[in-house]
Amino acid sequence: MNFRTKQFLQMKFKEYYTMCSLHLPPSFDRREWGFIMFDYLPEVRMRRHKAFGTESELAEYLGGMVPAHVFYSAAYYEYPAAPGMTDKGWQGADLIFDLDADHLRKKGETLEEMLEIVKSETMKLLGFLVDDFGFSGSDVEVVFSGGRGYHIHIYNTAAHLLDSGARREIVDYLTGTGFDYRAVFRDESTWSRRISTELLDYFCKLRFSMERDESISHIQGFDEIGEKTSYKIMKTLYRFDTSGEIEEYFRRGGFEQHRVLKLKPIAESIIESIGIDALRGETDEPVTTDVKRLIRLPSSLHGGSGLAVTPVEMGRLEEFNPLTDALVFTSQPVNVVCTEAFEVTMCEERFAVIEGECQLPEYAAIYGMCRGVCEYGQ
Repeated sequence: MNFRTKQFLQMKFKEYYTMCSLHLPPSFDRREWGFIMFDYLPEVRMRRHKAFGTESELAEYLGGMVPAHVFYSAAYYEYPAAPGMTDKGWQGADLIFDLDADHLRKKGETLEEMLEIVKSETMKLLGFLVDDFGFSGSDVEVVFSGGRGYHIHIYNTAAHLLDSGARREIVDYLTGTGFDYRAVFRDESTWSRRISTELLDYFCKLRFSMERDESISHIQGFDEIGEKTSYKIMKTLYRFDTSGEIEEYFRRGGFEQHRVLKLKPIAESIIESIGIDALRGETDEPVTTDVKRLIRLPSSLHGGSGLAVTPVEMGRLEEFNPLTDALVFTSQPVNVVCTEAFEVTMCEERFAVIEGECQLPEYAAIYGMCRGVCEYGQ
């Protein structure tokens, strides 16, 4: 990113921060604030240990300093501006989750596909938080990260004093880590019910919705299940004529009674599909367990995309499209020099940009500059 590009981006970010309405977290004056400035990009230097007593102080700072990235602490402090972490006086922290498409095992081929996959994971996580943990809509805030994922903030005071170990247990629960297979079909815990239901649905699909040879081939796709076991499973399923009979058979015997069918690999696959994949990676788990973590400010701009870090109502998440709904810049044409070909769909228009000079709508030009694949043109 050359000097002229940084100047242009700072000018546009300044215009935004001069006009925008900031979306501040609860007790923002007890939070530590951190910023990454355009001056040092692409090197990342965090300017932190800042605190603001009023919204106008923060707004003035953003409009004057014009950072590329804006963060605040999930933690509440007695002295948030203290230069040493031990001097700040930790008073609790929000429970936060960071779901990033880059850290999913299932990768989309395009940005649009990745964003859809991570949104699906986010909706799955919300289901756990509401149904299993009992958090209400007023406790939960969903935020598009401005990049390739979503953040979930839990503001319920009951979660504030959870230590890192307790937060680690929450992550383990959400990912199904350590689940006891012997509980399947036996107890009524939430995870057992989920896995039992998915297993029964799968068995019924094999028995009633697929041809026998197709079902056998599908079963052999699981690790540790060969031809002999797959035929044995299908022979068992074909003893029954209704889904109710299949359910009665497995619930009566329990998971352990069906060892001969080697169902464990199927159950493992189902656990992986039910659990929150985005929390399994080493990259995102520490975001939840770290009680002093910095997280992006909703309503700020993401210096790596030019998109807004956007709060999303839970009921609107399914229809939310960040490549339209998180755009804040205009469609006025901007001359750029593309240094690396890229493709992206924004505002329902597909851009396939090749190397060289071209003209793009302001929002797409800023996206390319922030991604480091465009420089500001003449």
